[in-house]
Amino acid sequence: LPDGFVPMCCNAFVSKAITGRGTAGGAPHHLLALGDSTGRLLVYEQTASMLSPGETPTPLWISKPHKDYVTRVEYILDFDRIVTTSLDGTVCLTEFSGKRKDYFYGHSRALHSFCYCASFSYVASGGQEREIILWNPYTLKRITSLVGHQACIIGIVCNDEHGHIISVDDKKTIYVWDTKTYDLLCKVPDTTPRWPESTFSAFCFDHKSCALVVAHSRIEVL
Repeated sequence: LPDGFVPMCCNAFVSKAITGRGTAGGAPHHLLALGDSTGRLLVYEQTASMLSPGETPTPLWISKPHKDYVTRVEYILDFDRIVTTSLDGTVCLTEFSGKRKDYFYGHSRALHSFCYCASFSYVASGGQEREIILWNPYTLKRITSLVGHQACIIGIVCNDEHGHIISVDDKKTIYVWDTKTYDLLCKVPDTTPRWPESTFSAFCFDHKSCALVVAHSRIEVL
């Protein structure tokens, strides 16, 4: 990686050119997006040479959409943008070329996560404000907010098949919301002591088994 680059998050994805849902101007198909500690976004082509010892791959392009840590990065196929959140409180939608950037400024504090709900075409994002804001990625306008967390939100995922938004805060409480009515369906606190820190460090939703996978000092399936 380039000098001074401290990776904070990454997302591997396939461009529209290989999915048959459009073209990407002859761009490589299999890509890797990385967000760093200074607010930069780097996009690489995934090649076998990346695994070679001592090899330093050259990014296709580098952009700086944020002023602070990039906390999450994900390519959203439906609107062909790389979406990033940051501790600077903004959500950036970067065009595939890296040249055009659109921002959602609906948050006032640091952001840690977001998800895209394809069934209703909105983004849900949240962080230190302890509320999840739902907004339209095409108009960049706020739709509503989901209020109930009593601690900083560290992760948000969408289960489109069952119509659920699942969010997790740093007090290890899991919330499940309805994607259509925005109602809180349930919340599940994890009271099991963890070591060395009693919090979740990462999580993801396994759509195949319909299970939430969380990590702290070890991985668990809930």
